[in-house]
Amino acid sequence: MELHNRVFGPVSLSAVLLATAVGCVEVFLTLLELPFLVQSTGISRMDVFQTFAFDPLDFRFRLEMASLFSDSLSLIGSSPFTLISYVFFHANLTSAVFSTVLILCIGSLLSRLAGNWLCLLTFFISAIVGGLAYSLLPSSAVFLVGSSPGILGMFGLLAGLLLIAHGRGVAGASPAMIALPFLLVGLTIVSDVIFGPAGYWAANATGFAVGLMLANLVVRGGLRATRTGLSRLFRD
Repeated sequence: MELHNRVFGPVSLSAVLLATAVGCVEVFLTLLELPFLVQSTGISRMDVFQTFAFDPLDFRFRLEMASLFSDSLSLIGSSPFTLISYVFFHANLTSAVFSTVLILCIGSLLSRLAGNWLCLLTFFISAIVGGLAYSLLPSSAVFLVGSSPGILGMFGLLAGLLLIAHGRGVAGASPAMIALPFLLVGLTIVSDVIFGPAGYWAANATGFAVGLMLANLVVRGGLRATRTGLSRLFRD
């Protein structure tokens, strides 16, 4: 793990690929909403969500059927696929652009600390586990869309790696840098609770927690260094 005095590095390939995928999907959805295409195709953004967004009601129904009839095949359907695909589909152009910018920013922050595969793995595992956490809340009833759980997973990874670096005495891992990911996830959860659809906060909080956990799993001695970093952080 390498940490320089410069905060931002070159944008990682993984971030470019994720941002490109989000951008291409949004271009397709935006074009699909043009008046002449709506009239000719009759397909709306919500129709696309029926196939690619994660539906918690459908997932809970399949889970209940699998439990009731002891048939794991009842879970096979669109739900497993949509636990991955939902991160590339957004409610509107603004949220898609915001996600694209955040992915590129976190890709730049992580480029000096983590490899491309770790970033991609963190993004998708955070999205999957965040989607599962969302589906298990009785209050969740609307489609889960957007890259936030995956993005916050990457911020969790950043927070974990910075805590580890701080515990090992790396000068560049300042308390201000460590506080940034936690501040972001805090603001996101508060915004979700007040303004967002019911349950979205659970997906985002879980995504961040998964990223934080992965940082401690992939770095040898990560848990010990994290405890040392937390001790130094609050002692100082």
